[in-house]
Amino acid sequence: MGAFWNSWELWVKLCFILGTGIVLVVFAGLIKQVYTHWKLRKYTALAKTKAARKEEALQRNPSAVRRKKGNDIPFGVRAIESGIEVDGVWISRSNTPANSNPNSTPGSPELSANRASAPQFAAQTAPSSDRASTVSNTSRLEIPQATHGHPRPDPRLTSASHTRVTSNPFDRSNSSERLPSRPGSSFAEYMPRGRPSYQPRRSSHLRFSNSHPPGSAEALATLEGRQLASKTGSKSSQASTEYELSEQRPSDDSWSGSSGETQPQGTSHHPSGVFHPVPVKPSLTQHKSSDLDSLASHRQSHAAETGQLFPRVRVNDAAGEWASVQQPAEHRNFLPDRSGSPMGLSNDPFATPQTTPLMTPSQEPSRGPPSFEEFVRSTSPQGLKSADQILRKCPKHGDTQAMKALIINAQGNTDEAFILCKEALKNAMKSHVCWHVYGLLWRCIKNYEEAIKAYKFALKLEPDSQQILRDLALLQIQMRDYQGYIQSRRIILQSKSPSRQNNSNFRLNWTALAVAQHLAGDLYDAERTLTTFEETLRSIPPRTDNEHSEALLYKNTIIAEAGETERALEHLEAIFNTNLDRTAVMEMRAQYLLRLDRKQEAEKAYRALLDRNAEYRAYYDGLRNAMGIADSDIESLKTLYDEYARKNPRGDTARRVPLDFLHGDQFTAAADQYLQQMLHKGVPSTFANIKSLYSDSAKREIIQKLAESYLDGSHAPLANGSAEKQVNGEESSEVKKPSFDISVLYFLAQHYNYHLSRDLTRSMEMIDRAIEAQPEEVNFQMTKARIWKHHGNLQKASEAMEKARSLDERDRYINSKAAKYQLRNDENEAAIMNMGKFTRKEAIGGPLGDLTDMQCIWYATEDGEAYLRQGKFGLALKRFTTIYDIFETWQEDQFDFHTFSLRKGQVRAYIDMLKWEDHLREHPFFSKAAISAIKIYIMLYDDPKLAKSSNGLNGDLRHMDSNERKKAQKRARKVQEKQEQAEAEKKDAQKTASVGTDGEVKKEDLDPQGSKLVQTNEPLVAAMKFLTPLLEYSPKTIGAQQVGFEVLIRRKKYLSALRCLLAAQSIDSSHPLIFEQSIRLRYALKTLPEPLPPKISESLESEFSHMIPANADLLKMNSDFLAKNSESAAHVQTSLRVRQILDPETSDDNQKDVIRTLALPSASLADAVQGQELLKNWGVPSRYQDDYTAAAHERWPEATAFMSKGH
Repeated sequence: MGAFWNSWELWVKLCFILGTGIVLVVFAGLIKQVYTHWKLRKYTALAKTKAARKEEALQRNPSAVRRKKGNDIPFGVRAIESGIEVDGVWISRSNTPANSNPNSTPGSPELSANRASAPQFAAQTAPSSDRASTVSNTSRLEIPQATHGHPRPDPRLTSASHTRVTSNPFDRSNSSERLPSRPGSSFAEYMPRGRPSYQPRRSSHLRFSNSHPPGSAEALATLEGRQLASKTGSKSSQASTEYELSEQRPSDDSWSGSSGETQPQGTSHHPSGVFHPVPVKPSLTQHKSSDLDSLASHRQSHAAETGQLFPRVRVNDAAGEWASVQQPAEHRNFLPDRSGSPMGLSNDPFATPQTTPLMTPSQEPSRGPPSFEEFVRSTSPQGLKSADQILRKCPKHGDTQAMKALIINAQGNTDEAFILCKEALKNAMKSHVCWHVYGLLWRCIKNYEEAIKAYKFALKLEPDSQQILRDLALLQIQMRDYQGYIQSRRIILQSKSPSRQNNSNFRLNWTALAVAQHLAGDLYDAERTLTTFEETLRSIPPRTDNEHSEALLYKNTIIAEAGETERALEHLEAIFNTNLDRTAVMEMRAQYLLRLDRKQEAEKAYRALLDRNAEYRAYYDGLRNAMGIADSDIESLKTLYDEYARKNPRGDTARRVPLDFLHGDQFTAAADQYLQQMLHKGVPSTFANIKSLYSDSAKREIIQKLAESYLDGSHAPLANGSAEKQVNGEESSEVKKPSFDISVLYFLAQHYNYHLSRDLTRSMEMIDRAIEAQPEEVNFQMTKARIWKHHGNLQKASEAMEKARSLDERDRYINSKAAKYQLRNDENEAAIMNMGKFTRKEAIGGPLGDLTDMQCIWYATEDGEAYLRQGKFGLALKRFTTIYDIFETWQEDQFDFHTFSLRKGQVRAYIDMLKWEDHLREHPFFSKAAISAIKIYIMLYDDPKLAKSSNGLNGDLRHMDSNERKKAQKRARKVQEKQEQAEAEKKDAQKTASVGTDGEVKKEDLDPQGSKLVQTNEPLVAAMKFLTPLLEYSPKTIGAQQVGFEVLIRRKKYLSALRCLLAAQSIDSSHPLIFEQSIRLRYALKTLPEPLPPKISESLESEFSHMIPANADLLKMNSDFLAKNSESAAHVQTSLRVRQILDPETSDDNQKDVIRTLALPSASLADAVQGQELLKNWGVPSRYQDDYTAAAHERWPEATAFMSKGH
């Protein structure tokens, strides 16, 4: 303590810091006080100004005092008594104009010859200096006369003699036209309106031609809650006023002479010769009280009808009546501005553009907001016309140019849209609308990086724009920019936009922030965000709230991922009884208990799960771990599964799983019981259930002996072999005997057809006996087709599968199988006819078009492979490109779920979807299609002549002599002409049906034969389109690395080719192609015309020297490789290819050695086909090919690949 009180130096420092802090606080307070007084003086002055204006307005119109007593809006009779005009109710008023012309066109202004009959209102509201001229030039009020039986014509569409002149927004509000949802919006009149219908005579439809001063614009702006663009007296304000008035002109021709001369102010020429007054630019401060009075009366008349003081819009119904519909800002536009109003074009062409009111038409409340594509389709002609009109008056208005570019892009002219948008950016560099549109254009062409840059620049100009923030957030999660996504979602959550107050959006924004933090790895922040959201709920959600239930489970998974299993279990226990997904809660609880080593409770949990579903194998594994049963404790495992087999006598899992761990006599007894029960019941999938056991040769032999004993009767069937209880065993056995024998025959046919126990002769014998007993059984015919396929006879396999299809023509699966076998036999036309039996008849493009729309990948893959075998590279590339586009569509479809899944509360499924999308292109379908497409491009690079007739030849043009080549080319030209003629006829037939049943316009396929794809000038560059995602997402596929090597070594990218080679070696070092590619790489490096750069050469040698040294003898290495693998046909063929490259003089010996590979015991049918392709690629004489085909046919007599043309 003494040391503490004696250390005065420390106290001095602390006091100095404290004093400094006090001074800073006092200084900040003084600044705050001065700022507060300044704002108070400013608001006081504004309040005094408003009070003075209000007092002046009341003095000019004392009748307004009576209407403004009280805050309640009068309804019904009180509204009529108070003098409010109600639509549909005619009230005789003292100011009703007399001597109305009944023959005048409704809604059209007509000048009166008797100037004394001008309305008193016009005389009172005109300026004193211009009162006489106003009275003399003002048209009399015109009551719209309804023509019974005929709709009122649209004033905008009347003839030149009835051209409407609207002087200001006040006139529009009192006319029978639709009142824009935002007065002053220049685009509001360009939106398509409903068809005019009959309207009763009403005072709200009185037409004022020019009876109000232009001060009405400011009055209307005041009532609508907005301000004019600039202050009175400034130059830009004057220009803005003139522009507002000129926007209401019907057309340029009605306001100027035919010669383009400027008309004097206040006059206008008209084709009919009738004089039309033009509003003169006034002072915005003159005579606003009458305007306020009249407009307030108009608004209150509407409020008396509907009870809502909202703008009236026309609902798209049959009557086309007026309706007071309050729509959210995002329903009226698609790009909200800072204030939440629709982004639109400022009325001042010289001011900085802020908003562009390109509004959508009014929608029915049940339909919801239209999509942007729907908006563009419905308004693009009118929108382009409106934009052109504005740009003629203000050619450099950036916002209008940007919106026009957006519409042009939606019509398919992307290049033109980019040019126009860039011009808009030059004219309005500081317009957030232009930058937003620029980002949308980049997003349309899937350049998300540039789109994000444009969005971020737009946010710098307009930080509070919700639409830009949402678009940016969608791109960030699409690109997996989690940190940026967190920032965007936090800004959206903290904003005070009206949409945030919506309950669904409120939950969505909180959940989206938690998802962003979760994906970024900030698990504690994600949990805290969800907890904070739960605390903001004013009441506990009901038990039926599925979204809340999902949110709680999602929070629980986050806690568990953070490693806090104990707390996750406590949280799960708290929501156990109220959560709707009971199965998920029980599974998670069992897993948590097992992790916490609370095995007794875990055992009870897993037993409860098994009581719900005894066929789920994962529950058995969990129960085994909870009970502590080791894999070596066979007796305990058998006891466990026998227990559940007795509980579920009709179940399969409890009887099938023990076959995996039982051995010897126990396995024989269990397999006998299992097989007899399944075969007695005639289950077709019996072999599919047990074929995984064939990896164990002992078990495979036991199963074969049991099945053979069932067939010859040496093994007596079990009394209780069937699942049903049998009272009399012998009679039941006699009844089941024929069915049981047929089931055994079917089982043995599949057994001998399996590759681990293959005996195709025995298999064919068994299936023929089964078909003889039951010729109408579809499964038997399908098995026979598979046997023919393994024989190599694709023709008979296709015929057998087609016969199976004919036995059950309503089965889609069998129909698809028949089409697949036909494609394997290169019967493309027959296959598409079969598929057409289950496609929509009205589909554009026929069955193939419908299959493409339905994203039938397996058909596109098989069809492309068939065309590849036939040498029709264009059609093959067309199919493989279709598969590529389908995967691109799946990637793009994430945009639909980023918001949908969160709005629906399916957060866990959304997270699983994102993880699946991250590995999308690892799918075997994509790898197979990409590898085949790359092989085609490699062939086109090696022989460019193939591109000229690729769709009409069999791919053998390179190996023909001159006469045969000429004949083949002639045949190819004829085939190509027929195909082009057929395609032209199809196009002519489908011109009238270019719109699908869903109303979507189908784009015409300009290259149905794939000619443009195959005739590329840079095939290796085109191959990179497939290779880049293949290497990125499927690096563990050896075929991807091998085709990558082939492309990169041809592009002379030796270092990248070496990486592919090393990756393939790490996957399967014994693959024969790895040796060939390594020899080729070393040979290419030795024969370079110019040395590589030192750094690249050094990197290559450091990685490649351990495989093949730089000074290695390649011929000797190849000889050693051949001697080491002389019993493998695939390795021998690889060695022969290498020898052909290194020493072309050994060509004759190589050809003979290829034929000798057919005699190797290990040679398979696939190896024989590869040998045949090898001889064709070498271009050997036909006698060697004939010798090879004869030798192969002798060994595989049923293989169609080695049959002569006569067969």
